[in-house]
Amino acid sequence: MTAAGRLELQVLGPLAATLDGVPVDLRGPKQRAVLACLVAVSPRMVPADQLRADVWPGPGPPDVATLHYYVSQLRGALEPGRPRGQAPAVLVRRGPGYALQVPPDAVDAVRFEQLAARGCAALAAGDPATAVGSLTGALDCWRGPAYADVAGLPALAPDVVRLEELRLATTEALLDALLRTGRHAEVVGRAEEHTARHPLRERGWELLALALYRSGRQADALGALRTVRGVLAEELGLDPGPGLVAVERTVRSQAPLPPAGAPAAPVAAALPTPLTDLVGREALAREVAAALATARLLTLTGPGGVGKTRLALEVAHRRRDAEGPWFVELAALSDPTLLAATVADVLGLPGVADAARLAAVLGGRPGLLVLDNAEHLVDAVAELVGTVLPRCPGLTVLVTSREVLDVAGETTVDVPPLDPEGDAVELFTRRARAAAPGWTAAPGEVAVVRRIAADLDGLPLALELAAARLRVLSVEELAEGLVDRFGLLRGRRDAPDHQRGLAGTVAWSYRSLSAAEAELFRRLAVFPDGFDLAGATALAGAGAPAVELLSSLVRRSLVTTVPGPGPRRHRLLETLRSFAVAHSDPAEVAETAARHRRLVLQRSAAAARRARGREAARALDELRRGRPDQRAALASAAEAGDGEYLLDLCGALGWSWYRAGDIAEGLVATRTALTTAGDARPGDAAGCARRARAMAVLGSLSYLAADLDTAREVMPQAVRLARAGGDPAQAAHVEAWTAHLTSFGGDPAEVLATAEHAVAAAAACGERWVEAEALMILGMARRSTGAGGALPVLREAVAVAEDAGHAWGLISTTWALMKAAIDSGDLTEALTAGARMREPLEAEGDVTSWIVLLHTTACALALSGRTSDAALLAGAAAAHGDRVGFDPARMDPVDGPREAAAVRAALPPEEYERLTAEGRRWSRSEVSALLCALVS
Repeated sequence: MTAAGRLELQVLGPLAATLDGVPVDLRGPKQRAVLACLVAVSPRMVPADQLRADVWPGPGPPDVATLHYYVSQLRGALEPGRPRGQAPAVLVRRGPGYALQVPPDAVDAVRFEQLAARGCAALAAGDPATAVGSLTGALDCWRGPAYADVAGLPALAPDVVRLEELRLATTEALLDALLRTGRHAEVVGRAEEHTARHPLRERGWELLALALYRSGRQADALGALRTVRGVLAEELGLDPGPGLVAVERTVRSQAPLPPAGAPAAPVAAALPTPLTDLVGREALAREVAAALATARLLTLTGPGGVGKTRLALEVAHRRRDAEGPWFVELAALSDPTLLAATVADVLGLPGVADAARLAAVLGGRPGLLVLDNAEHLVDAVAELVGTVLPRCPGLTVLVTSREVLDVAGETTVDVPPLDPEGDAVELFTRRARAAAPGWTAAPGEVAVVRRIAADLDGLPLALELAAARLRVLSVEELAEGLVDRFGLLRGRRDAPDHQRGLAGTVAWSYRSLSAAEAELFRRLAVFPDGFDLAGATALAGAGAPAVELLSSLVRRSLVTTVPGPGPRRHRLLETLRSFAVAHSDPAEVAETAARHRRLVLQRSAAAARRARGREAARALDELRRGRPDQRAALASAAEAGDGEYLLDLCGALGWSWYRAGDIAEGLVATRTALTTAGDARPGDAAGCARRARAMAVLGSLSYLAADLDTAREVMPQAVRLARAGGDPAQAAHVEAWTAHLTSFGGDPAEVLATAEHAVAAAAACGERWVEAEALMILGMARRSTGAGGALPVLREAVAVAEDAGHAWGLISTTWALMKAAIDSGDLTEALTAGARMREPLEAEGDVTSWIVLLHTTACALALSGRTSDAALLAGAAAAHGDRVGFDPARMDPVDGPREAAAVRAALPPEEYERLTAEGRRWSRSEVSALLCALVS
């Protein structure tokens, strides 16, 4: 529907449109051509450049402005009542092109296909009367040849051929339905007209001969059969197919005809019967069955061993078609030219050797055809179904393949691995009991079975192979043996060649790759937890077509796409990673690791530069999500002895480790970097700056770990190195934190002098975020030393942090103001300051400063008389701190113990212990909800 009324489009004849039954003036031939090209692929988008080439197929199509003009005219014709300025609703702009947006049944070609499919389904179900009604309605949609006035456009040729073939098949299905209802004489007239127009379609001659025979005209039936035999011999050099032969045999013997009126029905090949039960696929089996109710071509995709064949067999066994299902195993077929003959043999049609002939013989006969293991014959299978399906409206094809066919009309269903926590464990347990009767998982073995299921990615084949090993191995031995999974998991004697072991299953897909695809597949194993297109591009190297190579690996189910918002992410199943590593030579492994390290450092450094500005939340999230790659890069750099790289990456990750509470991890990595790199050479400015950044990370993380001695030792060294390295911003920043560390028991005059010098140096270097932190530390020093004047400095720090977009600087300065408010007894102001901290801390995913907020808020609540809430928060702060090795009381040795004591003193010991124990059990979301209620 449009704003003006119901729009209908007709392409089964000359192109036409009506609006509420009134014809629409579509203007000239080019406007009609534009509309026809959009109708043919509706509702998909056609890029503007492609649409220009389709409408003006000769050399030099006009510019885009010309196309826009015709589109504008069509919009005016199709939506005459659309107000100026309102977005079009029918011919819409979508991305780089245009799309036609109308209900499917608004196009006569779609209505035709729906009615034809409904009629064929009724015919297959044994209801010829209903079939006659639907098929007649389908053919009544036609007013002439498809796209009659624009059919000369090459872009429309595929749709024209498809629709015309479907029209002929529908006509033959109608003749079949009329014959089944006993209207023999009517069929004779229609079939004679049909065979005269299409003398090479054997199905029409079969129906004509049957109609004549059933009308008592045996001689005429034999005459028709002689005529078609001559036509086929003269035009094609072929003998009649099995259908015509069967009809002729019946007519000559005057044998009774089958009531269905469909002679020489293909013989259904017996479906293989699985010897094991189906586990974890019931919902997916129902989904596939439902999809097959409307889709005529459905491909089950997924990696080798995921259970595509087993699922297809389950779905096929549940079907109740009039004919079939036919099951064609393709794994052993290596010659694509034999595909049509192989399928024909299974269908009981010997002698049929090409797809066109197969389509002609099948005609309108209904049934399900299962083509199993098609990945090595994708091009041939795509060509076969592209030829047969348009001409055989009753046929449905179910394909299993590690690679999609990528043809029009294909519906794909990805068969995922089983859930390692649920169905995978159940499958392993059932197969293990069958392999080792009497075995049950002991309480201590359940976790090991889960680990096995996860290590094997939930792949059914791998789980079944592993379960069979319990005849000779314990569960623990099996889990340990998976280090060499390809040697351990070998298949059964009766398994197909491509499933006789885990290695063979993966190798089946690997052998089909080009050299470039195989190389990228091997290199992608360096990613421990997935990657995006940019990551794959970095590994593919300069000039390599990464998009095409990655797309091919995804199509072949060697790379899995991870669902989720944002840029597409992909991963290799652990089994595939292991295979890729095993097939990489040492030189390639080393080069891949080096490329991976460069990518990780580039991304980490770019995010770190934004992590103290207005994009901090997003940058810190990127750094947190990059942990698996960062750990892999640190490990490979340490193995390679690349100290400079280790220093650079630790310098980039330090702030993320600090905010996320990854204290122990950061300390280990930074100490390894400093040890591996050694001291900077005299005069090496770059080396000094690099080492200064890493030492500053070591100092800041030691401060969080309450190792103040280490922090006080390395921070002054970092200042000297930063100055030697020509990095004044880094020097000013570390000098300010040196002042903060010495404020815990140091000489007040020295503390203030160092802090003031850092503020001046920060202002001089022009880095506003550094200046904000230096001012914050100066204000805190003025408070802790009793020098006075803390509040004006802290307020200036707030202003500078806001100007710099440095949320953490603003948060920490607010924390200092919160402490000052507690000092003055203004507990309402203290809690208000805490409220201001909560939201930005949540937005940036902070851990350590969030725990500090809980600790200080608990003190303010205790002093204000809200003792129960104070104890709950104190318990939560302690529990969450324990998880990351962080104690806010020890990190803040002056105020921290005093704040903790205030909470403890506010309650009787038993009550304090009870409430803090309860708070220790709370999740972060539960704690944040309480904090929001308390201080908002």
